Amino acid sequence: MNEREKRIQELEEQITDLKKRFPAHSIKPEMVNQLEEFEDELERLKDNN
Repeated sequence: MNEREKRIQELEEQITDLKKRFPAHSIKPEMVNQLEEFEDELERLKDNN
C-alpha cells in the first residue's frame, strides 16, 4: 500500500469517526468544518488516480 492509499484509508476512518461523534442536534461548526476538510482532501486524493 502506497502513501496515497494509506492517507485515503486514514481519511475514511477519520470521517467515519467524526460522523459517529456528531450529536443528534446542534452540530458544532468546527466539526462540520473538519468533516468538509477531510472530505475535500479525500476527494482530491481519489481524483488523482
